[in-house]
Amino acid sequence: MNVVFFTLYIILIILIIEISTMLLQMTGLRREVARFQAISLLTNTGYTTSESEMIIGHPVRRRIASFLIIFGTISLTIIVSFMISFLVSSAVHLSDLGIGLAILVGALFLLRSNFFHSLLHRQVGGRFDRYYVHHKSIEEVFHVDHEYVMRQFDITEGHHHMTNVPLKELNLAHQDVKIMNIRRNHHIIKNPTGSTMLLPGDKVLVYGSADMIRKFFILSSARLPEDER
Repeated sequence: MNVVFFTLYIILIILIIEISTMLLQMTGLRREVARFQAISLLTNTGYTTSESEMIIGHPVRRRIASFLIIFGTISLTIIVSFMISFLVSSAVHLSDLGIGLAILVGALFLLRSNFFHSLLHRQVGGRFDRYYVHHKSIEEVFHVDHEYVMRQFDITEGHHHMTNVPLKELNLAHQDVKIMNIRRNHHIIKNPTGSTMLLPGDKVLVYGSADMIRKFFILSSARLPEDER
């Protein structure tokens, strides 16, 4: 029966890989990348690749990765223990090997079927979707990439053209820039309105076009007022 138990455990490992691949894929990874990372994490091999940064920098993927690493370590112990027991045992029956092989072949056939993948997506994927919608990273929620960014800036005297002026007069929205909040004297102004004004010493969190943010908050701060030149 040890052979049958070992076969069932191998099937469990394959099932874990399939589920982990699906979950990683649902976080935005390509299927081939998701499968490679799942196998790498489970076996603790090949994980030191540039693609591993996509796992480390994502909160949900890190949780999946943590489970795979722990499960992989436990699995290695079980597999080694079985192999030692198998080699020293003199009571291994061919019937057990046959049963184990038949179970493994049948399970592999089932795990590869469209029916199983459809069932997996309905039962596991649906629950994960409901969980994932509340645990998306800032980058995913705001579609942050090389064109659209989220940054925090200190408002200084160099931003004189933006201070003490109502936000609606700056027309930032028309320039594809939105001020998310303003931190002022240990107080946070959430969702500032058009009448809100920026003051020197404020810390602002902005989201929008990387080029426009650079223009308004970086390049402009380097320019001095006419009377200071």
